Amino acid sequence: MRVAHHRGATNSDAFVRLLDDKLSDLLKNWRKALQTNLSSETAQHSLEAMSPAERKPIEEFLKQKDEAGNLPTNFVPAAIQALRGIQAVTVPVDSLLQALKTGGLPCTREELQNRFKQFLDQQMRGHDTGNTRLTLDQ
Repeated sequence: MRVAHHRGATNSDAFVRLLDDKLSDLLKNWRKALQTNLSSETAQHSLEAMSPAERKPIEEFLKQKDEAGNLPTNFVPAAIQALRGIQAVTVPVDSLLQALKTGGLPCTREELQNRFKQFLDQQMRGHDTGNTRLTLDQ
């Protein structure tokens, strides 16, 4: 009976090692696929449109070795944004200034805030607010 028990324990140990190896391989392949996708042209355009703080977790991930155990803080939301695709919308500074002046100056704080909001709403029309980044044309 002891021999059978020992043989079962040996088989169990081997099975656990096999599963551990398969999980390690799965994780390495997942990391490589993610690195490849984050290096794609679409993701690179997205990264260029992201703020430095948004890009940081992805840059840290791409520097990690395949065996790294942890993902950088805020990596998952940043990767989702980059892989979905971020669109940059250039806002002409002259148009912004004209919109802020519309209605006359001087004006109250609330009037200026409303003008700015209306201008932004107009610039963002047809764009997904979560996947769009604004930049100023100077």
